[in-house]
Amino acid sequence: MTINHIETLVRGVFDKMETYCAGSAKKNIGDYSDQLSANDSFKDKNKIIDFYCSIFRYYEQNGLSKSVVDRLYTVYGTNFGYGYGITPNKIISLGIGQHGSDAKIVGDELPDISIKKLFESLFKGVAKNEPLPEIFRPLQLTTDCETLDYAFNTVKRASINELYQKKRAAMINSNSWDDGEINSAHYSITASQHAAFIEDGDLCPLNTKNLMKYHKYSQQDAKKMYSVLTFLADGVKPVKILKRPKQLPPLQKILSLGLDSDHKYYAWELEHIEEWALYNKEHLSEDENELLLKELDAPLPIKSYSFWLQATKEWYEESHRDGCEWSLLATQTKHRHIVNMIRHNAVGYCQIWRYASDMNRSCYHEKAKTTILTKILKEFPVLASACLAQLSGNNGRDD
Repeated sequence: MTINHIETLVRGVFDKMETYCAGSAKKNIGDYSDQLSANDSFKDKNKIIDFYCSIFRYYEQNGLSKSVVDRLYTVYGTNFGYGYGITPNKIISLGIGQHGSDAKIVGDELPDISIKKLFESLFKGVAKNEPLPEIFRPLQLTTDCETLDYAFNTVKRASINELYQKKRAAMINSNSWDDGEINSAHYSITASQHAAFIEDGDLCPLNTKNLMKYHKYSQQDAKKMYSVLTFLADGVKPVKILKRPKQLPPLQKILSLGLDSDHKYYAWELEHIEEWALYNKEHLSEDENELLLKELDAPLPIKSYSFWLQATKEWYEESHRDGCEWSLLATQTKHRHIVNMIRHNAVGYCQIWRYASDMNRSCYHEKAKTTILTKILKEFPVLASACLAQLSGNNGRDD
């Protein structure tokens, strides 16, 4: 997607909001009972549009490949800020801690029930101190507003400028606002979550049969556990479990956000520098660049050659529909594409050189490239020739 296309989409969201707010003002609806005009409500419109465009440009340029995203899964325990091994007792205590011991679920047709009793009835007959089987769901957006388009359509009666001014006032009061500048630390729709990379063959559908086969439950216990896990999945499908439940994949931090239902982005979360520092800058200071270089200390996030082979094949076939078929490429060419796919999906690789000053960009690009290629060479000996070719500057095009 081009930069102009991103701006067009963002402006389209704001235009829908502006049209609605103008109509609401005339109809004396909600927050617009004081007859605010659309112009007053959106006097910072262009400034905020530019800000959001900078965020989406960042993820368009530095986000993960679709093949990677398709094999990332969320773990139930992370919903509570917890990792693997969550127990029924932990869920009950966290739920009560989050909602209060007297919190109730109110229904139109069913009698009210307390959160505590709901969870206790759910886990009746299940060992309360034993970890639940891990359930894995497809990676999703986790922001409260889901996407920019969704957010602006669910707060139609709120003035964008009013929301912005509240944020601005909060920053002024906390002495952390740089007057005249909007940045993502103050007004962002991104969200952080933990995700696990899992290959297709290591998962199977959540059902009674697979709980018996892979988790060794009796039929009765498997039926009960299936009911519990289906409830906890909260309607998200498909839900899967591991075929080898003792071999838990490592969890990694992912940032996510969406422009609309067709444009969703995910990226590895950086450890040494806040992403918001990159959104509104063409390049970083030398000190900031040195911080960003520390991202190269991270290990390769995915260490499966079979995955990278398949991911690169998927990318190539999508990008070269009218060209040479993947199966017809020489092995050397395939390996070059695979190396490039791994390199461009490594933590921080693109940001390190993309945000360097014009004077330092070539130097930082070389540092990043050399570091990542050396890691690829050690992790995947089959790609040694392709890595060495790129390290020597021969036949290592950045495609």
